Amino acid sequence: MGLKLLLVLAGALSGNLAGPDAGDWAQVWSLCKTAREEGGHASELKDSLSGLPVGLRLEVAKHHLNKAEGRESPAVFCEELPPLEPGGAWAFSLALGPGAALDAAVVAALDEGPSESMPPVLERGYARFIEHSNSASGVDALQLAEALHRRSNAVWSGMNLAISRTRMGAYAGATEVLAELLGTDMGLSDMATLRSRLSLVYLGSGGLIRARGSLGAGLAQGSGDSGIVLGLIALERGRWDRSRALFRSTLARDPRQPWAGRGWGLSMVSRTQGLTH
Repeated sequence: MGLKLLLVLAGALSGNLAGPDAGDWAQVWSLCKTAREEGGHASELKDSLSGLPVGLRLEVAKHHLNKAEGRESPAVFCEELPPLEPGGAWAFSLALGPGAALDAAVVAALDEGPSESMPPVLERGYARFIEHSNSASGVDALQLAEALHRRSNAVWSGMNLAISRTRMGAYAGATEVLAELLGTDMGLSDMATLRSRLSLVYLGSGGLIRARGSLGAGLAQGSGDSGIVLGLIALERGRWDRSRALFRSTLARDPRQPWAGRGWGLSMVSRTQGLTH
């Protein structure tokens, strides 16, 4: 028998000896959820914790009890997510501090939980996605983006997933998720946003030749990204008047576009000075 299997069996046996069975813990997680979402059930949750053995699960349950009673409660430290009972992923995803175990709990909760319990998990998952994206943790960001989109199947989640896949070089996967969303009913603004992102995927995977048609369509629909990309390409090729017009039109629609502002400024530089200063 392999060492890994022995460790798994040992953990399972110690878990069985340590306290309530899966059904009992599932009931605890259900009470945690009720107490957090509906209020007025904190005493019932508190009673259910009486006599339970000290350990990670009890820490998580007490975290939710404190929250239900309106008290601050520090995040629970967990190095590795244990096997969980029904409802456990939801409870752990809202109680754990940042780390791999939290990410695993969020992914499991998004795949498992009922829709009415998902808003705080979606919020936690999105926050973790942003953290990983900002720190260039591509694999971790992609894992969360996949789970968020499986649950939401929305424009925002599809955009995040496409961005994550593009950063990982998975252009075909990014194209697939955007094309699938574009095949659904949506407003013109969302459609323009998704087409703009698709243009950037095409640009990354096949260069301007593949992306030109999509960028032009995005520009016609008022996409700021398309105007910026086309403006930068025109600037790079020395087509100063065209680049200036593209950046100006983008800024006219939204003056808060920093790349358009920088591009417009560069397009105003005297041709004799070049772009080295």
